[in-house]
Amino acid sequence: MSKLRTWLAGALLRKMKVPRDVQRFAFKNYPERLALSAGGLDLTYAELERRVHGLVGAWQEAGIRKGSRVLSLLYDGVDQVAVRLAANEAGVWLTQLSPDVNEAFLSAVLETLRPELVLGDPLGPQAASWAGEAAGVPVWWAGVELDERAARAEPLRSSEPLGPADPLGLGFTSGTTGPPKPILAQQGKLVQGMRMVVANVGVAKPGERPDVFVLGIPLLGAGSGAVLPALMAGSHLVLPDAYEAETIAEQIDAREATRTFVTPSTLIDLLDLPERRYRLTTLQSLIYGTESTPAAKVREALDRFGPILQQGYGSAEVYPPVTMLRPQDHVVRGRPTSDEVLASVGRVVRGVRVRILGPEGRALPAGEVGRVDVKSPTVFTGYHGLPDRTAEVLRSGWLLVGDMGKFLPGGQLVIMGREADVVRAGERALYPREVEEAAHRHPQVKEAAFVQVGDATVLAASPRRLFRERSPREFEQDLAVFLERNLPATHRPNRIRWFAELPRSPLAKVLRREVRARLQQEEVL
Repeated sequence: MSKLRTWLAGALLRKMKVPRDVQRFAFKNYPERLALSAGGLDLTYAELERRVHGLVGAWQEAGIRKGSRVLSLLYDGVDQVAVRLAANEAGVWLTQLSPDVNEAFLSAVLETLRPELVLGDPLGPQAASWAGEAAGVPVWWAGVELDERAARAEPLRSSEPLGPADPLGLGFTSGTTGPPKPILAQQGKLVQGMRMVVANVGVAKPGERPDVFVLGIPLLGAGSGAVLPALMAGSHLVLPDAYEAETIAEQIDAREATRTFVTPSTLIDLLDLPERRYRLTTLQSLIYGTESTPAAKVREALDRFGPILQQGYGSAEVYPPVTMLRPQDHVVRGRPTSDEVLASVGRVVRGVRVRILGPEGRALPAGEVGRVDVKSPTVFTGYHGLPDRTAEVLRSGWLLVGDMGKFLPGGQLVIMGREADVVRAGERALYPREVEEAAHRHPQVKEAAFVQVGDATVLAASPRRLFRERSPREFEQDLAVFLERNLPATHRPNRIRWFAELPRSPLAKVLRREVRARLQQEEVL
């Protein structure tokens, strides 16, 4: 029976061509199930459908239809999800940014996007109002206005044809190395990514007992990738009030959640919570990712949560999964596998190819570090309006991700980091992970970042909860002695610096550039 159910689920997935096929299926088949919880609201699939189709109707009345460009500046919540699903239904080009976006970034987005409507959050810093004035377009505010417009309008299912090659919207890179680049997303590639997630991540299939999925990563980040698989399976998606470990843990216990998805930094925060305060025993799957995770912390998470961990690899330009480290890959005969494998992002999934190339374009054998290239059905089609920049990263169907990595003898891929983060120690080039992995084995270290400041190499590190009362000097001295025993002299940092907490992005990822900036400021002072 299980094989038949798997075959039927696969046949159903193959019929899905665009995202609205997925959500229409969910609305039809799971009307009474809980679909979404956020901000004190619990919506069934039927109630979510009414909001989504009411919003499509309101857009239609305002002249917003297939091909229209809409800029959303909303915080995560019910409206954020409803707007995304309404755009899927109507074929609207949607760009979603945080209301806290800086003015320079927003100006660059407006110049490229030229929206016909801006959606704003009244709790934000009024970036939406400024964006609307700058673009000369109306602003609809989340909350009462958006709810009333959707409630007054006749619920509408779009009759406009949509195909896999039609645009889904424009996403924008962070712009940390230059102006933000617009990534043209296509309808079909998002659905293909969903199929690959369902096949490789082990989410519930149609007809199975649904998951309760507490999202631990913002929808404006990698968390958006959970929405379609959750809808397909009829799962209950829970958005916490804050993407912080305590709030996420509270929701997992309160909702008896079966699944969560967090960044490495948030995973470490969960490990730092007092065990007696939160049970977290209902979890059946803990997905971690968005950047490399230290093997020592993965090992600790296996001890704390059991063999329910999994992670994958992807980027803004290629929907994950490219590789997967599945739950069964984390253990060997009931014990955690080697640190080398735990530090990897797993093996390449079916239908995807990854190669490691040297400086002269030669394919490198296992163990040698080189440029990571990916060929996948989910690779993006290019940067909108930037053919030269597209040609730099897309070559004969291969995506130059921008990461450096290597293969292990067992076929697992290890991401060493970005070329820009390489540290020069004399004549030697060091990848930060080589030092950070060793630092994370120290029981007092919470997070670590190995960076270059002028000619010096510096390891910045923060303490675990149980060691916060120790003086920074004692912490630094203990860590220095530990690294002397666990790293060759060529890899040891010139200095170690205590941080109460390492700086993080709004998506809960350590910001190396901020670490470098603070250390450089120390040098000036």
